[in-house]
Amino acid sequence: MKTTPLRVLVVDDNIDFAVSFGQLLELLGCTVEVAHDARSALLKAVPERPHLVFMDLNLGRENGSQVMAVLRRMLHDDEGLTIICLTGEVRPEIELECRKAGFDLFMHKPMPTELLREVLVACQQRVDAAQRAHETAGGHEGELPRPGAHG
Repeated sequence: MKTTPLRVLVVDDNIDFAVSFGQLLELLGCTVEVAHDARSALLKAVPERPHLVFMDLNLGRENGSQVMAVLRRMLHDDEGLTIICLTGEVRPEIELECRKAGFDLFMHKPMPTELLREVLVACQQRVDAAQRAHETAGGHEGELPRPGAHG
């Protein structure tokens, strides 16, 4: 089975950070889209179907937790979707709120490159496992047998 490069969506209203973080992810082998607000994040997520989303908690007037919840509903977690809160907020109560909201991980900016590599490897393994499960099932989940087709 050929490994599919991770499709990553970076959502951050700090344009400089989002672009430079996206470039780092590309150097690490990912296919990257960058968005700076909720609307553009949702518009990019649907056709791109990211495997991994790095979501800032504070998107100007928008709340990253709410955007994350909408993304989960839209994408149905069908390929091992991982959504990480990547924020400058370092208070323990913020981390607890993010975990309760449904983020898979809570990370602080700046994210050390070695930690980023570990996260990417873990996400790639999750995506590969989801794809293997889909292939093992023959890609026919939910297909009903045809009437009169038994022998």
